[in-house]
Amino acid sequence: MAINVTTESKSVANQTIQGTFQIWNTLVITGLTANADNVIAHKLPKKPSFVNLRPGANGLWGEVSVDGTNITIHVGSGGATSGRIDTMHET
Repeated sequence: MAINVTTESKSVANQTIQGTFQIWNTLVITGLTANADNVIAHKLPKKPSFVNLRPGANGLWGEVSVDGTNITIHVGSGGATSGRIDTMHET
């Protein structure tokens, strides 16, 4: 099964003390493979500086890496193959 990513929500937070704005996104992820590292193309304009994993009921997600194009997470044996990822990057 292919990994599917959709953006559930996007909002702009208040301006930071440095003068930038924080962009928050919630990505809905399906089609992950259990007991494997999964590379998820986040399609965000910048590398997220904050990532919060919210796996489905079975849990067992662990963050491996984040870069400008992908979020790689490990799904443990019997872990959730769908869930949400909250991200934040500054403009």
